[in-house]
Amino acid sequence: MFADHLFEQVEMAASHATTPSAEQSAALQSAQQAVKWDPNPQTQALIEKIISDVESGTEGSMDALMAAFGERIAFGTAGLRGPMAAGYACMNDLVVLQAAQGLVAYLKSTLGDAAACDRGLVLGWDHRAKAALGITSRRFAAVTALVAAAAGMKVHMYSDLVATPLVPWAVDSLGAAAGIMVTASHNPAGDNGYKVYWGNGAQIIPPHDKGIAAAIAQNLSPWDSVTPLLSGGDLWDTANAQQGVTSLGQPMIDSYIQAVGGRLRRSKDAAPTSVPLVYTAMHGVGYPFVQAAFKAFGLPEPTPTASQVVPDPTFPTVAFPNPEEGAGALAEAMAAADAGGADLILANDPDADRLAVAERDSAVDGGWRVLTGNEIAALLADWVWKGHAAAGGAGEGVHMLASTVSSKMLGAMARKHGFAFVETLTGFKWMGNKTAELRAEGQQVLFSFEEAIGFCIGDIVKDKVSPPHWRVLGA
Repeated sequence: MFADHLFEQVEMAASHATTPSAEQSAALQSAQQAVKWDPNPQTQALIEKIISDVESGTEGSMDALMAAFGERIAFGTAGLRGPMAAGYACMNDLVVLQAAQGLVAYLKSTLGDAAACDRGLVLGWDHRAKAALGITSRRFAAVTALVAAAAGMKVHMYSDLVATPLVPWAVDSLGAAAGIMVTASHNPAGDNGYKVYWGNGAQIIPPHDKGIAAAIAQNLSPWDSVTPLLSGGDLWDTANAQQGVTSLGQPMIDSYIQAVGGRLRRSKDAAPTSVPLVYTAMHGVGYPFVQAAFKAFGLPEPTPTASQVVPDPTFPTVAFPNPEEGAGALAEAMAAADAGGADLILANDPDADRLAVAERDSAVDGGWRVLTGNEIAALLADWVWKGHAAAGGAGEGVHMLASTVSSKMLGAMARKHGFAFVETLTGFKWMGNKTAELRAEGQQVLFSFEEAIGFCIGDIVKDKVSPPHWRVLGA
């Protein structure tokens, strides 16, 4: 009797160990479906390997399955962001395809088919890539363009990598229905992202985030009109050959720089700043746009940090390419400044929409003082207000914005000078949408900021922007 009972226990334990849970079974079904849909041969092969390993009972295969398909990457107000890898939990061609289908479907249902198609999408992309899997930001942009074009939507796609502010600028300039910037901003090298702007030029906020997420869930299967476009050939070339897809390039970039330069307060005849400075792009896309902005303001070109000025998706000199991290992230720039005798360092994050500043200070350990976001904002806000007042401007109908996690110094300035101060929820998406709302009412926004080194001078773009800030050097 005891032996029989023991045998039953062992048999039950073995059965329990080998029987997949409901979650594991669902993940396996998702993988089996995804391998049929995935347009990327490299990630498709990885999914096939995971399925084969699970079916053969390979050790660790269930963990790999659950990591890739146990949970879907969430779409929210920041769009999508995560590691470039196979599976629904990651950033890959199939996930982007599904996101694009959901976004296009939501735009059509919200704006109407004709309006959505006529206004179209703006697409921008950076240098992010995972070569081993054939995943690049450019390819994500191409997949999105193919989806939109197949649905009859106009597509305005940058022909080369751009800084993030160029996407909301083009959305505003062209009256587009929405914009997508493919970037993981300052995330580690293995990540990528899908940042969505609404037609007002600001990042999406509720209810659009939930609406798009629901539409994605309803449009997971590749559309019949899209599938033939995804097989064979270079997706970038295929996308650009589609009817309704047009390239954005230097003319759009020039219009942005000209608009920014038009806000210059000092005379172009004034002597440019003599402060020697070093700039780092943090292996990102910022340098050519910074060069153009300096030229627009009549300033001498900054000295680039040679090891970090060329876009490099492997980020070889920084494990975490975020200038907000301070001295550690700015070590290369500090070495370049020391070698060249510069007293000031300016840094962008990889997608060039955040600004970090460090100044030489012998009283600080290491010889460099990295300014906080609140300190940079105080300098910029003071300079902006003085320029506004010197031009005869007053406080009536004028606003400055900050998020709730940031310094309250704008409130103190508002009480003294008579302009309005508006505090928003955390995130530039809220300030951008508030700026759009105020501008629609005929109001003016002089400055917005968040302490995480995000700043916007004026309302030319309703998001974080870096190039306009260079004009502070000419104050």
